[in-house]
Amino acid sequence: EHLKNCFPQASILLIGVGDRDYKTDDGDVKTMPGVKSLIRYQQKIAAESHIAFWNLFEAMGGDESMMDLVNANPPKANYDYTHITFS
Repeated sequence: EHLKNCFPQASILLIGVGDRDYKTDDGDVKTMPGVKSLIRYQQKIAAESHIAFWNLFEAMGGDESMMDLVNANPPKANYDYTHITFS
């Protein structure tokens, strides 16, 4: 609301969190459990605030999509399974 009051002519876009993976004890790579909860909360905030929402998680490919980006040739994400590369 503060931003909307400060910039009444501006359109506001909330970009949702992207996929973030972790390695399980078995060595599998999985989407972190809290990612989908955070996205639902971000969608709720956007809807209640009457602002646009873009689901980066889905745009990346959804569950375990970060692993695909890390394994791409050339890699499109870092081996921390969190950050995309500059390229």
